[in-house]
Amino acid sequence: MRTGRAGLAFLLALLAPAGWAEVRLNPLFTDHMVLQRNRPVPVYGTADPGEKVVVAFAGQVKTSVAAKDGKWMVKLDPMPASSKSRSMTLRSTLDTRHLTLSDVLVGDVWLCAGQSNMATEMKLYPTLRGEKAEAMTNQMVRLFKVKSGGIGSKEPSATVVVDPAFKGSWQRMSPEFAREFSAVAS
Repeated sequence: MRTGRAGLAFLLALLAPAGWAEVRLNPLFTDHMVLQRNRPVPVYGTADPGEKVVVAFAGQVKTSVAAKDGKWMVKLDPMPASSKSRSMTLRSTLDTRHLTLSDVLVGDVWLCAGQSNMATEMKLYPTLRGEKAEAMTNQMVRLFKVKSGGIGSKEPSATVVVDPAFKGSWQRMSPEFAREFSAVAS
């Protein structure tokens, strides 16, 4: 019985097309993201070693080949700020499937980090509740929050883990997401 299963698994592995591997983006790249204006923009992720990856955005098409460790990166040329919602597509030359990120803007990206004062969320301030909280809606402002933790780690992490309240993605500013965001960074 075991020999039959092992033989079947081996046969399936031989018959599996090379394109079944999935090209992946770093979790930093999601729907609703903002790309930094007036600077080259690195876009990166992982794929099978040697796999050619094609990224298209705002009229640019860039290609990369995944290195032995599976990492790949392209750099988009600098772009002016734009409030025009666009799509970014990612595909492998080995596969007909593609990944599309929607509602991508180009503008200013602010990185905010710090200690407890930066981690204090807007929902903890009584003055930001009720009607004032409902006023925190702006489709042009995007929020991204990395899960807190890892303080005191001996090694930096290359893995981005999105705060669970942000549902694994950049989010448009709304009361739901603003209340989970840093009051100081807002």
